[in-house]
Amino acid sequence: MGYLSRVRQAVDASGDVEAPEDDEKVLVVEDEDMVAEMYRDWLSMDGYTVDVAYGGREALLKIDGGVTTVLLDRRMPYIAGDDVLEVVKSDDVDELDPADFEDDAPLEEYSDVDIRPETLEKLDREIVENLTSHDVDPQVCMVTAVDPDMDILEMEFDHYVTKDVKMDEVIGIVEGMRSLRGLEPEEREYQALNWKKKTLQESKPNSVLNDNDEYQRILEKMEAIEQERGTVEEIKEIEPER
Repeated sequence: MGYLSRVRQAVDASGDVEAPEDDEKVLVVEDEDMVAEMYRDWLSMDGYTVDVAYGGREALLKIDGGVTTVLLDRRMPYIAGDDVLEVVKSDDVDELDPADFEDDAPLEEYSDVDIRPETLEKLDREIVENLTSHDVDPQVCMVTAVDPDMDILEMEFDHYVTKDVKMDEVIGIVEGMRSLRGLEPEEREYQALNWKKKTLQESKPNSVLNDNDEYQRILEKMEAIEQERGTVEEIKEIEPER
């Protein structure tokens, strides 16, 4: 079965799952099969409707108005997680062009799939059609083996965690993303900035952070929100009751 057929089969099959009453739907985007299935099993046992995409293109075909939370890996074949994030969080979805999707993967690493240019072009046209026909605005948490660096300051994720993660952590992440949706836009922005700040504080020395202009702008933005709205309560990952 070719690459296009496999992706199309997976996307079609995802439509058979009924959404829960509270309309919570999680999309796990992970190219390692065992990890993806493990996350799906954990979240399904906790009552969530969960779908899986095994790469960036499949993710962009499955993300629609029904997906409320995306757990997104960074390193994936064809379209990396960073590029998926950029598309999903873009304010200019209506201006997407299929030519925007570039393949970063060395072809020899994926010789077992159909990667003919016409196949990818067809998928990319379907991606644009999907994203422009839905109101796409999920919360996105990066769940990745990539240690955070200063480049995360320019990424518009809602949260960032590094593997390996345990069951309670994955469930807690989704609970935290769910809590974000009850906030005003400025409060959601504050939470995302705060998670960036904490993530970098845990991985970088103060000397590096103090010399970074973008990091300082984040601190200034957080301070401005605090002054305008007062103290903003921090949303943390929620430890689920057992």
